Order: sequence, then structure tokens, then C-alpha cells
Amino acid sequence: MRTPDGWRFSEIISFVDRKTSDALVTNLRSLVLSRPTILNALSTLLKVDGSSVLNAVKSGTALVSLSGEVSETDVINTVAAAFQRCAPASNPLPSGTARALAYVLTHDQVFGADVEDNFRAAGWNGPPTVTRPAVAIKPVI
Repeated sequence: MRTPDGWRFSEIISFVDRKTSDALVTNLRSLVLSRPTILNALSTLLKVDGSSVLNAVKSGTALVSLSGEVSETDVINTVAAAFQRCAPASNPLPSGTARALAYVLTHDQVFGADVEDNFRAAGWNGPPTVTRPAVAIKPVI
């Protein structure tokens, strides 16, 4: 939606109708994570050069494995902060959205309703995009 401060997302909706190839996912991750602001931030955090970061992405290796001194949370927070630095001042990226995007880009591909669950786990607080049926609990006798 357009606001006096610029465009803002009112919701995020994800449609997944088939499995995306692993090669495509890897290439898309590489394209995003190779942006200088993001790559430099990861290189600094992990204390390795940018080519090592991109080689890990291409091989499907977890980025935290490049350094025994950082956690997955450190990687997510670093990528999220870099995303926020890339956003224009006229349309800043909310921290929850930045963390959710960072989580998705640094973790295995997820499908269907798992996408929203992972965005929420990473800090996104938007309205629910799907209604899930209640699960009946059978009593233990």
C-alpha cells in the first residue's frame, strides 16, 4: 500500500505450486548474497573472503560452518542488517521482514505454509495469510 512515507507491504503471500529446482534456488541465493553490501558483511562476520562465502552457497554448505565462532542467529542478523542498509531511506525495510528474508536466504528451501511459519520464527509479525484447520486431539485412555 502507498503511505505518505512511501510504499509499504500490507501482507506477504507466497504461492508454491511445484518444487523449484535446487540449482535455481542456489543461483538465486548466490545473486542476492553476492551484492557487495551483503557479501562484505558476511565476509567480515565469518572472517573469510567473499569467494569462500559464495562457494559455500553454491555447494549448499551452511555459512556458519565457515567459522566456528558464529551462530546461525549471527548470520541471519548480519544479512538482515545488510538488507536494511540497502533499503532507501524513503522506504526502509522493517527489521522483522529483513530477518525473515535473511532466514529464508540462509536456510533450506521451504514449501507451502512452512514459508509463513519460518517468516514468523524470524520475526515477521504480519497478519495470518492462511487459515489452518484445528487439529483434533485424541484423548489417551
